Amino acid sequence: MTSGRPIVRHRSFALGLALTLATAFGRADGPAPAPGGVSNSGLADALRSHLAEPAFRHASWGLKVIDAGTGRVRFETNAHQLLKPASNAKLFTGALALDQLGPEFRFLTRFLPTGPLSPRGTLQGDLIVQGGGDFTFSARFHHGDFNASLRRAVEAIAQAGIRSIRGRLVLDDRLFRGAAYGTGWTWDDLQEYYGAEVNALSAEDNVVDVICVPPARVDGAIRVEIQPPTRQLTFDTRELAVVAAGGPASVEFQRLPGRSVVRLFGKLPVGGVPVTNAVSIPEPALFFGERLSAALEAAGIHVRGGIRHDEGAADRPAVRASSTRLAEFTTLSPPLRDMLPQMMKPSQNMYAQVLFLEAGRRLIGPTASPPSSLEALGIGALRVFLDKIGVARDEVLFDEGSGLSRGSLVTPNALVGLLQAMEHHPEHEVFLDSLPVAGVDGTLRNRLKNTRAEGNLRGKTGTLRYVHTLAGVVTNQTGSRLIFAAMLNAYQPGTNQPSGRAAVEEVARLLANSTDGAP
Repeated sequence: MTSGRPIVRHRSFALGLALTLATAFGRADGPAPAPGGVSNSGLADALRSHLAEPAFRHASWGLKVIDAGTGRVRFETNAHQLLKPASNAKLFTGALALDQLGPEFRFLTRFLPTGPLSPRGTLQGDLIVQGGGDFTFSARFHHGDFNASLRRAVEAIAQAGIRSIRGRLVLDDRLFRGAAYGTGWTWDDLQEYYGAEVNALSAEDNVVDVICVPPARVDGAIRVEIQPPTRQLTFDTRELAVVAAGGPASVEFQRLPGRSVVRLFGKLPVGGVPVTNAVSIPEPALFFGERLSAALEAAGIHVRGGIRHDEGAADRPAVRASSTRLAEFTTLSPPLRDMLPQMMKPSQNMYAQVLFLEAGRRLIGPTASPPSSLEALGIGALRVFLDKIGVARDEVLFDEGSGLSRGSLVTPNALVGLLQAMEHHPEHEVFLDSLPVAGVDGTLRNRLKNTRAEGNLRGKTGTLRYVHTLAGVVTNQTGSRLIFAAMLNAYQPGTNQPSGRAAVEEVARLLANSTDGAP
């Protein structure tokens, strides 16, 4: 897949906070640290020294570290301070989804023919496609192959005996009524791959790659290619200049919310390499229909009537009461155990928000009409889950499920509490396997390489403007598993100062290098 984006048994249990820094680090005897390691007291001193660096004088740090086996506090500072989590919020969403939905949960997409099927396989009516939130109609789940994304849907239609459709593909995406975006997502996020709309009918993460190909001559025209192809967007290149060969390329884009016109601006050197960006799609249901229609045509199933977006079509009395339509048929997504890593490892916001809404739907049952927004119900489901695992509700103040909101807040203590609870959850392994591995995959694939954390630490990153977080589990030199949450807010590095990313990575490096030698 060519892309400019990253490919990108229940048991309740409450956490105690009886141990203080004095009890955690107050002793002076014990074995010496392993070569290159730091003892408990050395770890505490190193962490305090790191957090006290002058670069962070205007910033806010929150940090907590515990032993995964005993719950013993190894270090904490500002552990109960509410801070912005960024994508660390996905830890809660992933855990909630596993707990509420179960690892074998699958999204269901329904197909409802509205007319009889002729002996030659022509559907004499429309085919209604009722979305169930399935986000796996994406190359991400098919080894990067756009052509395979909707194969499962095409096979379901073909297996029903349909060889052509006289009517239309009618797209019903009513499931997620309400806002198409999470609360607190800012308008300038919405054109980006990470701010794509949430929809019950989604294809290719509701995003396309835009490839700007420079001309061979200064007076030549810039060519814009789209992968996968779509008629949903048009491109205005009047502010994208062709410049002399050899210089740097700089291409930016702007698609205002609800608009289909993408403005491209910047410069492309003559004969240079193509520049790829990714832009979100407006009206994802129509994009899904466009992709499905093309996939059907490629399989020899012709749709004569075109595509129509009709929210709620599947629930209309005339459709439900039709005696002529075939029995409905369905297709299922992969199970949640396979979907969760594709949300966690690349930190996919749209997937997280869909799972959050689905957890909210579970509160009222799959067929009931929600008395309030599904997002509000998702927050309600999260609060019930927090009570179950013993994490205080007032330490987890979320607007939505992805962490893209600038208004969401959580404490390091709550993050550590969640991770410790998941150590004892029946789906512990599924949860742990979904997390990025330092130096190996996901958002940690290029981080903490050539350190003791590489291939060892499993955790979740979080990044917004001025916000950097990292929470997870790492094994130290003497084999102890440490659960930690490092949160750095309101930080902008100056010249020769560590980046926010490097700042939280240093915490992880120190933990991986530590030993269990008593101070």
